Amino acid sequence: KLDACASLLWSLANGELIDAKLSAYFGPRYEETQWAAPVALGAPVGGDGRLRGDLTDLIGGQLSAAVKPGKLQAKLTGRAVARIMHGLSSPAFPYKEHSRSKYWGMHKSVAFDRVKAMAEEVLETARRRMRQQEAALQARERARKRKEPGA
Repeated sequence: KLDACASLLWSLANGELIDAKLSAYFGPRYEETQWAAPVALGAPVGGDGRLRGDLTDLIGGQLSAAVKPGKLQAKLTGRAVARIMHGLSSPAFPYKEHSRSKYWGMHKSVAFDRVKAMAEEVLETARRRMRQQEAALQARERARKRKEPGA
């Protein structure tokens, strides 16, 4: 019996037996069946269109509110928007003010990183449109001033 124990310990030390046991245990039985999440957190209910629409509405409202004089708003980021969509408060967007919004916690079932990435895209698009509208307004104003007599 002592020789059997010694040979077992020797094979364990060399890793021969462990490798065989582990491959037999974790082998084909687990590779054949793939684990799948019971609920896919990646896909939003209603598809990406609904999430993008909600993000566009929320961001458009926040950006237009930030333009109003006398209303100081925190800088809007993709993370801040994702926090609102997940119902997570922050010092910049406290629960007391934003929990009344219809968007508060609306997309909790969607992965946070996915909401954040899409919010950053929508924010960039909205800011680009605002810059284009501002440039067009300034161009019209300059054209109007050139047409005025005595200017």
